[in-house]
Amino acid sequence: MRKPPNAQQVLGAGNMLMARLATKSAKPNGQCFIPPEGDYCMSDIASGSILKVDGFLEELPITSLPGIGHSIGEKLKAKELHTCGQLRMVSKVALHKDFGERVGDMLWNYCRGFDDRKVEVLKEAKSIGAEVNWGVRFQDIMDCEHFLIQLSKEVSSRLKECGVLARTVNLKLPVPTDDVALIQRIVKQIFASFHINVREVRGVGLQMSRLEKNGIE
Repeated sequence: MRKPPNAQQVLGAGNMLMARLATKSAKPNGQCFIPPEGDYCMSDIASGSILKVDGFLEELPITSLPGIGHSIGEKLKAKELHTCGQLRMVSKVALHKDFGERVGDMLWNYCRGFDDRKVEVLKEAKSIGAEVNWGVRFQDIMDCEHFLIQLSKEVSSRLKECGVLARTVNLKLPVPTDDVALIQRIVKQIFASFHINVREVRGVGLQMSRLEKNGIE
Protein backbone atom coordinates (compact mmCIF):
# COMPACT_ATOMS: atom_id res chain seq x y z
CA MET A 1 0.00 0.00 0.00
CA ARG A 2 1.39 3.41 -0.95
CA LYS A 3 1.84 5.99 1.77
CA PRO A 4 -0.11 9.26 1.47
CA PRO A 5 1.94 12.26 0.26
CA ASN A 6 2.19 13.72 3.76
CA ALA A 7 3.46 10.51 5.37
CA GLN A 8 6.82 10.77 7.10
CA GLN A 9 9.62 8.75 5.51
CA VAL A 10 13.18 8.56 6.80
CA LEU A 11 16.38 6.98 5.53
CA GLY A 12 19.60 7.49 7.49
CA ALA A 13 23.18 7.57 6.27
CA GLY A 14 24.58 4.35 7.66
CA ASN A 15 25.56 5.72 11.08
CA MET A 16 23.54 6.48 14.18
CA LEU A 17 24.22 10.23 14.14
CA MET A 18 22.99 10.87 10.60
CA ALA A 19 20.02 8.53 11.06
CA ARG A 20 18.99 10.51 14.14
CA LEU A 21 19.39 13.86 12.37
CA ALA A 22 17.44 12.51 9.39
CA THR A 23 14.60 11.51 11.69
CA LYS A 24 14.47 14.98 13.24
CA SER A 25 14.56 16.69 9.85
CA ALA A 26 11.70 14.59 8.49
CA LYS A 27 9.26 15.69 11.19
CA PRO A 28 6.40 16.26 11.13
CA ASN A 29 5.44 15.16 7.60
CA GLY A 30 8.51 15.29 5.41
CA GLN A 31 11.07 12.99 3.90
CA CYS A 32 14.77 12.86 4.61
CA PHE A 33 17.22 10.77 2.60
CA ILE A 34 20.95 10.52 3.33
CA PRO A 35 22.80 7.78 1.40
CA PRO A 36 25.68 6.14 3.30
CA GLU A 37 28.18 6.66 0.48
CA GLY A 38 28.75 8.65 -2.68
CA ASP A 39 27.04 11.95 -3.48
CA TYR A 40 25.24 12.54 -0.17
CA CYS A 41 22.04 14.49 -0.41
CA MET A 42 19.04 15.40 1.69
CA SER A 43 15.57 16.03 0.34
CA ASP A 44 12.46 17.39 1.99
CA ILE A 45 9.02 16.82 0.46
CA ALA A 46 7.58 19.90 2.11
CA SER A 47 10.17 22.33 0.70
CA GLY A 48 11.27 20.39 -2.35
CA SER A 49 14.87 21.32 -1.55
CA ILE A 50 17.87 19.08 -2.12
CA LEU A 51 21.08 19.71 -0.19
CA LYS A 52 24.37 17.91 0.09
CA VAL A 53 25.02 16.69 3.60
CA ASP A 54 27.89 19.14 4.06
CA GLY A 55 25.52 21.97 3.24
CA PHE A 56 22.89 20.60 5.60
CA LEU A 57 25.34 20.35 8.50
CA GLU A 58 26.80 23.77 7.70
CA GLU A 59 23.66 25.55 8.90
CA LEU A 60 22.53 22.98 11.45
CA PRO A 61 22.36 24.40 15.01
CA ILE A 62 24.94 22.71 17.21
CA THR A 63 22.23 22.16 19.82
CA SER A 64 20.51 19.81 17.35
CA LEU A 65 23.37 17.35 17.76
CA PRO A 66 22.82 14.54 20.29
CA GLY A 67 24.73 14.86 23.55
CA ILE A 68 24.71 18.67 23.55
CA GLY A 69 23.13 19.61 26.86
CA HIS A 70 22.50 22.99 28.44
CA SER A 71 25.98 23.35 29.92
CA ILE A 72 27.84 22.60 26.68
CA GLY A 73 25.36 24.67 24.71
CA GLU A 74 25.95 27.71 26.92
CA LYS A 75 29.73 27.38 26.59
CA LEU A 76 29.44 27.22 22.81
CA LYS A 77 27.06 30.18 22.79
CA ALA A 78 29.52 32.22 24.87
CA LYS A 79 32.13 31.57 22.20
CA GLU A 80 29.61 32.65 19.53
CA LEU A 81 29.49 29.16 18.06
CA HIS A 82 25.95 28.42 16.93
CA THR A 83 26.11 26.18 13.85
CA CYS A 84 28.05 23.08 12.89
CA GLY A 85 29.70 25.12 10.14
CA GLN A 86 31.09 27.54 12.71
CA LEU A 87 32.16 24.66 14.94
CA ARG A 88 34.11 23.11 12.05
CA MET A 89 36.38 26.16 12.05
CA VAL A 90 37.61 25.30 15.56
CA SER A 91 40.57 22.93 15.79
CA LYS A 92 40.39 19.68 17.69
CA VAL A 93 43.18 20.90 19.97
CA ALA A 94 41.13 23.96 20.92
CA LEU A 95 38.04 21.83 21.56
CA HIS A 96 40.06 19.52 23.80
CA LYS A 97 41.31 22.53 25.76
CA ASP A 98 37.85 24.03 26.26
CA PHE A 99 35.71 20.91 26.67
CA GLY A 100 38.04 18.03 27.48
CA GLU A 101 39.16 15.22 25.21
CA ARG A 102 35.96 13.14 25.23
CA VAL A 103 33.50 15.99 24.59
CA GLY A 104 35.96 17.71 22.28
CA ASP A 105 36.23 14.61 20.10
CA MET A 106 32.44 14.27 20.06
CA LEU A 107 31.97 17.88 18.93
CA TRP A 108 34.69 17.62 16.28
CA ASN A 109 33.27 14.39 14.84
CA TYR A 110 29.56 15.20 15.06
CA CYS A 111 29.79 18.57 13.31
CA ARG A 112 31.32 16.68 10.37
CA GLY A 113 28.76 13.88 10.43
CA PHE A 114 31.27 11.32 11.69
CA ASP A 115 30.01 8.52 13.93
CA ASP A 116 31.43 4.99 14.10
CA ARG A 117 28.16 3.58 15.45
CA LYS A 118 26.41 1.77 12.62
CA VAL A 119 22.66 1.58 12.12
CA GLU A 120 21.68 -2.04 12.68
CA VAL A 121 18.57 -3.80 11.47
CA LEU A 122 16.51 -5.25 14.30
CA LYS A 123 16.77 -9.02 14.41
CA GLU A 124 13.74 -11.24 14.72
CA ALA A 125 13.22 -12.72 18.18
CA LYS A 126 14.34 -16.32 18.52
CA SER A 127 12.28 -16.92 21.62
CA ILE A 128 9.34 -15.43 23.49
CA GLY A 129 8.66 -15.87 27.17
CA ALA A 130 7.38 -14.40 30.42
CA GLU A 131 9.05 -14.46 33.80
CA VAL A 132 8.17 -13.38 37.35
CA ASN A 133 10.99 -13.17 39.88
CA TRP A 134 9.41 -11.03 42.57
CA GLY A 135 6.68 -11.83 45.08
CA VAL A 136 6.39 -15.52 44.17
CA ARG A 137 5.21 -17.49 47.22
CA PHE A 138 3.45 -20.85 46.79
CA GLN A 139 1.63 -22.55 49.66
CA ASP A 140 0.92 -25.80 47.85
CA ILE A 141 1.00 -27.46 44.43
CA MET A 142 -2.40 -25.99 43.55
CA ASP A 143 -0.98 -22.48 43.95
CA CYS A 144 1.91 -23.44 41.74
CA GLU A 145 -0.29 -24.94 39.03
CA HIS A 146 -2.54 -21.87 39.05
CA PHE A 147 0.52 -19.68 38.57
CA LEU A 148 1.78 -21.83 35.69
CA ILE A 149 -1.64 -21.65 34.02
CA GLN A 150 -1.61 -17.86 34.15
CA LEU A 151 2.00 -17.76 32.96
CA SER A 152 1.10 -20.02 30.04
CA LYS A 153 -1.77 -17.71 29.10
CA GLU A 154 0.59 -14.74 29.06
CA VAL A 155 3.17 -16.49 26.86
CA SER A 156 0.44 -17.74 24.52
CA SER A 157 -0.90 -14.20 24.22
CA ARG A 158 2.56 -12.86 23.36
CA LEU A 159 3.04 -15.51 20.69
CA LYS A 160 -0.27 -14.56 19.10
CA GLU A 161 0.52 -10.83 19.24
CA CYS A 162 3.80 -11.47 17.39
CA GLY A 163 2.14 -13.79 14.88
CA VAL A 164 4.51 -16.69 15.54
CA LEU A 165 4.24 -20.30 16.66
CA ALA A 166 6.69 -22.10 18.95
CA ARG A 167 8.03 -25.61 18.46
CA THR A 168 9.93 -25.94 21.74
CA VAL A 169 8.92 -25.64 25.39
CA ASN A 170 12.03 -27.22 26.87
CA LEU A 171 11.22 -30.22 24.67
CA LYS A 172 10.49 -30.70 20.98
CA LEU A 173 6.84 -30.57 20.00
CA PRO A 174 5.50 -32.60 17.06
CA VAL A 175 4.07 -29.42 15.57
CA PRO A 176 4.63 -25.72 16.30
CA THR A 177 1.95 -24.25 18.52
CA ASP A 178 0.54 -21.24 20.33
CA ASP A 179 -2.25 -23.31 21.91
CA VAL A 180 -2.64 -22.34 25.55
CA ALA A 181 -4.05 -25.70 26.69
CA LEU A 182 -1.12 -27.61 25.21
CA ILE A 183 1.40 -25.17 26.69
CA GLN A 184 -0.22 -25.42 30.11
CA ARG A 185 -0.25 -29.22 30.07
CA ILE A 186 3.41 -29.48 29.10
CA VAL A 187 4.51 -26.84 31.60
CA LYS A 188 2.72 -28.58 34.46
CA GLN A 189 4.26 -31.92 33.49
CA ILE A 190 7.74 -30.43 33.32
CA PHE A 191 7.38 -28.66 36.65
CA ALA A 192 5.96 -31.75 38.36
CA SER A 193 8.95 -33.77 37.16
CA PHE A 194 11.30 -31.58 39.24
CA HIS A 195 9.81 -32.89 42.52
CA ILE A 196 10.74 -29.71 44.39
CA ASN A 197 9.23 -28.07 47.45
CA VAL A 198 7.08 -25.29 46.02
CA ARG A 199 7.54 -23.26 49.22
CA GLU A 200 11.19 -22.81 48.23
CA VAL A 201 10.40 -21.39 44.78
CA ARG A 202 11.19 -17.68 44.40
CA GLY A 203 11.01 -17.25 40.64
CA VAL A 204 9.46 -19.00 37.65
CA GLY A 205 9.95 -18.36 33.95
CA LEU A 206 8.47 -19.82 30.77
CA GLN A 207 10.05 -19.34 27.36
CA MET A 208 9.14 -20.51 23.85
CA SER A 209 11.77 -20.86 21.13
CA ARG A 210 12.35 -22.11 17.55
CA LEU A 211 9.66 -19.71 16.38
CA GLU A 212 7.92 -19.94 13.01
CA LYS A 213 5.61 -17.49 11.26
CA ASN A 214 1.92 -18.24 11.71
CA GLY A 215 0.37 -18.52 8.25
CA ILE A 216 -3.04 -17.34 9.52
CA GLU A 217 -3.77 -13.72 8.55
